[in-house]
Amino acid sequence: MEWFFAIFENVSDRAKFFAIFISSLVAISVVILNNHFSRKTARRTLDIEKLELMYQDLLNFRTKSRAFIKKLYTKEEETEELRELMKSAVNSLEPLEVIATLHFPNIKFDSEKISENIINMYDDLIPTRYKGGDDWFEKERDCYQYISDVFESISTQCVKQMKSSRH
Repeated sequence: MEWFFAIFENVSDRAKFFAIFISSLVAISVVILNNHFSRKTARRTLDIEKLELMYQDLLNFRTKSRAFIKKLYTKEEETEELRELMKSAVNSLEPLEVIATLHFPNIKFDSEKISENIINMYDDLIPTRYKGGDDWFEKERDCYQYISDVFESISTQCVKQMKSSRH
């Protein structure tokens, strides 16, 4: 402490030093807080953008799945178009899975099971396609309901994540 009094012999020099020291502490605190809040805001903005992208991909999945089911339940011949619609519906899950895995680990869904169920819709129906009957319409309704349930489950998780991202 002796060195302090030796360097700052005058009371006015000590007062200037303390004023500069306090000002420096305040400035450093402001910079640190600004950085903290900027990062928090940037993270929240990124989360919202990724959730919006995920929701758009989810809508895309629902649209492609419904187009596949609609084409599947027409009594037309099996075509390459039907197979492509199935692949498109299955492949539309990939962007959802990537975003959920990278950004939102608490949004959970089993894309392999969903893909398998869509493929099973195709495989189960092709042999009985031209028979029709009540069973036919029940299967169609069940397929639409399954896609709606998947959509609802994932979108509910997205909404919960959106609410938690607001902080």
